[in-house]
Amino acid sequence: LEFTLVMAEIGFQKISSKYSFMYYDKKGNPLNRFEKIREARKYFESKIIPSLVKDNLIEAGQIPSTKILEQTSHDNFLEALYKNSGENCKIYYKDFLWWSGYDNVLGRNIWTFLDRDEYGNDLDYQGKVNSATDFFIEKIVPDLLDQEIISENQVPLQRDLNRPDYYLYVKAIRRRGIHFGHILENAGYLYEDEYIEDIF
Repeated sequence: LEFTLVMAEIGFQKISSKYSFMYYDKKGNPLNRFEKIREARKYFESKIIPSLVKDNLIEAGQIPSTKILEQTSHDNFLEALYKNSGENCKIYYKDFLWWSGYDNVLGRNIWTFLDRDEYGNDLDYQGKVNSATDFFIEKIVPDLLDQEIISENQVPLQRDLNRPDYYLYVKAIRRRGIHFGHILENAGYLYEDEYIEDIF
């Protein structure tokens, strides 16, 4: 058991060394999860995808499955995403794809609740604002507070949503023409018009 743990640690050190750019900046400071996702995506798009296309394992524009990555020299990328180092969180591949804007390859559209109600009826603009507000209050605001991006009763601003975690939400809202100011008003936030820019 002790030998196994030692070998596992050696393996982790090799992974950490190769993918250290996903854990620390050039000064050795640990990256937060948003920065980790950003750096991982750069590597994914500049190294992994071109390599797999060149080897005819995927076609141009296609995203590799977990199985393909596990069967190639890129299997350690999955471990590097998952491994925890410093203040980094563990990231699963499907979550990495989601946060990186590849939600369409996951075979699902998680934003249908912005278009239709539970009975399949199309929502009008206010209905879309209500649904977007519910998601904002239940999912995004608690995360902003946990990450100490905002404090209690602080109005979330444009820059607060300029992060990988919220990219798809912003994208989904923009597509539907929903104004961020309307979401804030619906959520009960008070703000001055000149104090906040609409992210759309």
